Amino acid sequence: MKIPAIRAKVGIWVYYISTLTYAQVGEYVKKVDDELHKSTVLREMLQRSITDNYRQIATYISQQEERFFNSLVLAVYDGDPQWHEVRLDYGTDEEYYDIGLLELSGKEKIFQ
Repeated sequence: MKIPAIRAKVGIWVYYISTLTYAQVGEYVKKVDDELHKSTVLREMLQRSITDNYRQIATYISQQEERFFNSLVLAVYDGDPQWHEVRLDYGTDEEYYDIGLLELSGKEKIFQ
């Protein structure tokens, strides 16, 4: 899966800003399980797990024609994500990077 994205960095963390369809979230984003919780470092960084509120959210998404859903902060574990940068040239001396495609092989574990 190749996802158009913007790459950014805060401190040592590199992160990507992108969009996924509801179908992609349903297919690729998994609930945090015991395998992920075995990592002490990862456990300390997790903010929260999915709650039972997902039923109300699903109803809202499926029944509300004019809908907006807030951002999800997702983490990628395992796999080998690749960044393919796209160079934007506006005909000036400035060059713009940090825009490109984030390629996921399907072996990654993506979770909230």
